[in-house]
Amino acid sequence: MKAMVLREYNQPLRLEEVEVPKIGAGELLVRVKACGVCASNLKYVREPADYITLPHILGHEPAGEVVEVGPNVEGFVRGDRVCLYIFVTCRECLYCTTGQENSCLQQRRIGHELPGAYAEYVKVPAWNAFKIPDAISFEEAGGIADAMVTSYHAVREKAQVRVGEDIAVMGVGGLGSNAVQLARLAGCRVIAIDITPRKLEFARTLGADETINAQTGGVAERIRAMTKGKGVDVFFDYVGTRDSMKAGLHCLRRGGKFVLVGHEPDHDFQAKTFQEIIMEEVEIIGSHASTRNEMQAVLKLIQDGKIRPIIGAVYPLAEANEAHRALETEEILGRIVLVP
Repeated sequence: MKAMVLREYNQPLRLEEVEVPKIGAGELLVRVKACGVCASNLKYVREPADYITLPHILGHEPAGEVVEVGPNVEGFVRGDRVCLYIFVTCRECLYCTTGQENSCLQQRRIGHELPGAYAEYVKVPAWNAFKIPDAISFEEAGGIADAMVTSYHAVREKAQVRVGEDIAVMGVGGLGSNAVQLARLAGCRVIAIDITPRKLEFARTLGADETINAQTGGVAERIRAMTKGKGVDVFFDYVGTRDSMKAGLHCLRRGGKFVLVGHEPDHDFQAKTFQEIIMEEVEIIGSHASTRNEMQAVLKLIQDGKIRPIIGAVYPLAEANEAHRALETEEILGRIVLVP
């Protein structure tokens, strides 16, 4: 099969012929029809990660067609259209048995510790596969497993937003744009923050009530003005730098929630004093990926027309490097998807 292979860090991916994965009991072989392109893949190309061994195939947002079903698999047949949950877990620990698979201590992830879907085929445990409703295309499904479900986890599970709350979303990229949709769906007033005017206009089309260009400064002051001095109930940070975190924490009302979803390498926590955190009773919440139940919930919301995957561009698999460049230069609004 053809695959885009990472052989050297800080070098382009190479289009190569590699062996088709062999499946065993409980597994599916899936012909990849689409795979979302995540900003984390750019980081993995640039610098070593402890959990990646070269040569490696990236890609953790696959959608495709089942072409082979292993022994002891029930509920799937050849031809089924599926998208894949990225965490392959032990299914026995405290976290797995309480629906917190994203915290499993033995987890391995498609496209991270395991070979990914920048390829024509990928193998997974059948437990990781979800059937795609007919109304959802392969390209749309290729933006669900991370871009949409990660934001669902942050907005609905970690922040537990409520009708009428003031919500700020910092960074309207592939994930933040979905947070705008989900917060709006929950009945919140949404303030979108970015440094790119095109992204701010895009956020308004997705339901943002107000927008702020962070490049002109004064984010906290403008948030206070928009909320009559109160501050926002929840601030979602999809940027993850010291500056974005500092701005977010100073935008919160007393008792508000700061939810950190994105992060840049080598940035540590420096934003408020311990006394300020205590006196203002703010909550600082880390939000990581998603659970299997949330994957199913997002598929249902899309099927019902309540939210929609935003696909900004589709590239052939062989042009993965060009797709990475487009993502890095922020040329595209919405998720970029590769198709073999």
